Amino acid sequence: MGLEAMILPVGLYLFFSPVDIFLIYAIHLMGSISIYLWLIIKSLSLRSRLIKKEAEDRIAIQGITLIALAGLFLILTLTWFVIHEFLAMEGLNANSPFIVMGWGCAGAGAIILYLGYTKPLKS
Repeated sequence: MGLEAMILPVGLYLFFSPVDIFLIYAIHLMGSISIYLWLIIKSLSLRSRLIKKEAEDRIAIQGITLIALAGLFLILTLTWFVIHEFLAMEGLNANSPFIVMGWGCAGAGAIILYLGYTKPLKS
């Protein structure tokens, strides 16, 4: 919430000003990547603390690991889309496989994130 509150005025100014769209995309990418890296770091930190304290709670450890893995997939999503955009700007194959890989990583990241947060309990 705090990061969004800091970015919103800058984003609104850039959106309504005659600034090149590349700057807006760069700010969005840097914000997104920093949030995903924070998610990965905090998830792995919590995972290591859970392993030290509650080694028998394997379901929670697996769930936190999946959340960290989802952050990696979300960063890969942005990476594939950026590669595609650079290729398209150069006039190379606009229908590249990077689009499919980007959406595949986005879907996999969403599913893995869902499984990480709603890991079913063993009965």
